[in-house]
Amino acid sequence: MKLYGTTPAKQLGFLLDSGFYGRKDWLREVDGQLAQLTLADVNKAVRQNWQGQNMYVAIITDDSEAQPLADVLRQNLPSPLSYARVVSKGLPKAVVAEDAQVAAYQLNVTEVKIVDTKDTFK
Repeated sequence: MKLYGTTPAKQLGFLLDSGFYGRKDWLREVDGQLAQLTLADVNKAVRQNWQGQNMYVAIITDDSEAQPLADVLRQNLPSPLSYARVVSKGLPKAVVAEDAQVAAYQLNVTEVKIVDTKDTFK
């Protein structure tokens, strides 16, 4: 939210929108609400609303990784995250452990389509 109002022009735009929608200052309102948000609140909302029956996900990756990733997704196998060496060297152990959990999460993907960049936005 803090990035939405980074310039006076953007702040003015959000203030105009706020007035149009009957609010005083939407950016400040949401910033205050987010400051009060807890992990338990987020987890509760996810449990109540998350579903994957009609979810679509776009993954942008190098050409060399697209087909191997598509294959593991189709087979519901773990898909470990990969980082540049300079990034991976500085990752905290907690992040590496969380990445391992995410990689092993069962997605039950039903369809994978690889789209070449030259064919996007058509």
